[in-house]
Amino acid sequence: MLFLRSLLFNALFYPWTFLMSFRAQFGVIFGQAYVIRTAYTWGKGLHALLSWVVGVTYEIRGKEMWDGKPALIACKHESVLETSAIQLLAYNSAIVLKKELTWIPLFGHSVLMAGVIPINRAKGKGVLPQIVEGARGFFAQGRSLFLFPEGTRKDPHKPTTLRPGIATLYEELKVPVYPIALNTGLVWGRRKFLKRPGKVIYEFLPPIQPGLSKQEFLERLTSQLEEARLRLHEEVKGQTPRPRLSNFGLFAFLGALVLGLIYAGFWHTAARNIDAQLALFQKSLAKDGITLTYTHTDTTGFPFSMHAHFENVRIDHPNASVTSQGVVTIGTTLFEPHVWHLSTQGVSRLTQANSKRSLDAARVTSTLDVANLADFTLALEGPAYFDAAGQKTFEAKDLALTHTRDGSSQMQNLTLDVTSPSGHLGFVDEAEKVSLTAMLTKPLPSLSREALTKWQEEGGTFEISQFHLKAAPLDMTATATLTLDARLQLEGAASVYATGVNPFLDTLVAKDKVSFLAAQGYKLAFHLATVFSQKKGVETKDGVTAVSLSLQDGTLSLGQTPLFSLPITAVSSPLGD
Repeated sequence: MLFLRSLLFNALFYPWTFLMSFRAQFGVIFGQAYVIRTAYTWGKGLHALLSWVVGVTYEIRGKEMWDGKPALIACKHESVLETSAIQLLAYNSAIVLKKELTWIPLFGHSVLMAGVIPINRAKGKGVLPQIVEGARGFFAQGRSLFLFPEGTRKDPHKPTTLRPGIATLYEELKVPVYPIALNTGLVWGRRKFLKRPGKVIYEFLPPIQPGLSKQEFLERLTSQLEEARLRLHEEVKGQTPRPRLSNFGLFAFLGALVLGLIYAGFWHTAARNIDAQLALFQKSLAKDGITLTYTHTDTTGFPFSMHAHFENVRIDHPNASVTSQGVVTIGTTLFEPHVWHLSTQGVSRLTQANSKRSLDAARVTSTLDVANLADFTLALEGPAYFDAAGQKTFEAKDLALTHTRDGSSQMQNLTLDVTSPSGHLGFVDEAEKVSLTAMLTKPLPSLSREALTKWQEEGGTFEISQFHLKAAPLDMTATATLTLDARLQLEGAASVYATGVNPFLDTLVAKDKVSFLAAQGYKLAFHLATVFSQKKGVETKDGVTAVSLSLQDGTLSLGQTPLFSLPITAVSSPLGD
C-alpha cells in the first residue's frame, strides 16, 4: 500500500510542480510578488498532497523568534520538501541554490524571477564574494537570505556537518542567523521513491546574533541544529498519521489514472492514424471521380477534443472545385464524438467547372452529426459571389444553412445578412442593410433539376419569416411565401411594410436613378396598392405603407403594377448555369 500511495503522490507531484512553474511565468507581467506568492502556493499544495495521499502532517514552530527583518536563514537539508517550504517558513526570502537548478525548464526561470543567488558549487570558497554581494543587495530590499549550510541533502540519521562558508557570511554580513531544524528526511529521503507517513516539524531555533568569531559561530550553529535533530527524531518516533485518502479512494484514483493513461494512448494512436484514415477516404472519393489533396500539419486538442489541421486543401469534382488558401480544421470532442466540426481560416473558394463564377468565403464553419447525416449546419462568414466576368456582384456578411431532423419532418433554415447588395437589387444600389430569415417547408436533398422539380410538385415552399431592407430614408420589412413554377423560376407573394417610400423615390429622382414621371407613377402605385391591400386584409400602421407584392416570371409587381425584373435565372446549380 505504501508503494501505491507513493506512486500516486509522485504522479501528482510532477504535474503540480509543472502547473505552478507555468503559472509563475506570468510574473513577467504581474511582477516578483506574484512569483513569490506562487512559490508559497506550491509549497502549501505539496504539503497538502503529502497529507492527503501519504499521511504526512507538518508543523512550523518558533517562527515568532524571527522579527521579519533581513537576516540569514540557515536551514538543515534532508529532503526536497523543505525547498518547497522556503516561502512558508520565511516569506519573501531570496535563495542561495546551485545554478544547475536554474536550467530546469519553467522551474529555473521561476526561481530566477523570485530572486536567487545561483552558485557553482565546484568553485568552493570562490562563490562566497558572489553570495555576500547578492545578500547585501537583497538586504537593501528588506529581504532575508535563505540557504542550506550543509550544502546538499543529508541522511537524517547522520550527524550535522556544516560547510565553513556560512561562518564567512556571518562575519561579513553582520546580521542575525536564524537556524531551522527539521526532520523531513524521515518521511521523504534523498532520492527515495517511497514517501512514509509521519509528522514533519520545522523548528526555528534561537537566533545567533553578530559578534562571535567564525569558529564560535560554527560550533554554536552545529550544536543547535544537531541537538534539535535528535530531539525531533525522538519526538515523532512512532507517529504515523492516517492519510485523508482512504484505501478505496486510493484504488479509485489510481484506477482513474490508469484509465486516463489508456485513453491518452488511444488518443495519440488515433491522432497518428488520421493520415491512414484519410488515405482510405481519398480512395472512396476517387471512385466517384472526386480528387482530394491536402497537407496534414498537426493534430491538437488533447485530452478533451481532437482537431486535425490541414493546409493546401483542394477538392476537385467534375462539376466544381473547392480550394482553401488557409488552414482547415476538422475536430470533435470527447463529450460529443459523433458531432464533427469543420472550420477554415483564410479564403475558401468554390468554382463551377467551365465557368469563371465562384463563391469566396473568408471563413467557413460546419457541424455534422455523423450518427444522423441528415443533421448539419453550414455557416459562411464574408462570402462573395462573382459574375462571369470575374467582377464582384454580391457580398454577404453571414450566411448560415441549417438542416435538421425533427421526428418525421425535415426543415432547412437559412439566415442571410448582406452588406453590399447593389448588384442584385436593381435601383436600390445604396442599401445599408439586407437581412433574411427563411425556411423550407419540405426537405430539399440537393439543387439538381430533378430534386427541384420533385420538390415543386410536392408543394414545397420557401417561407420568408423576416426580410429587412434599409436604404435610408426607406426602411422595409416583409414576409413571403415562395415556390417554383414549371420552369423552376421563383414565384409567390409577399406582404410588405415600409416607411419613407415617397422620400426614397424623391432621392432616386435627385440622383437620376428614376425619372420624375416614373417616381410619380410608383407613388401612385404604392398608394393604390395600399388601398387594395387593406381590402385584402393587410393591416396598416401609422406612418407605414402596407402593400402586397407578387413575383412571377421573374417580375416583381406591386399589387397589379409591375415594378422591375429580378436577376433570377433557373435554379439548376448553386452558381447558376
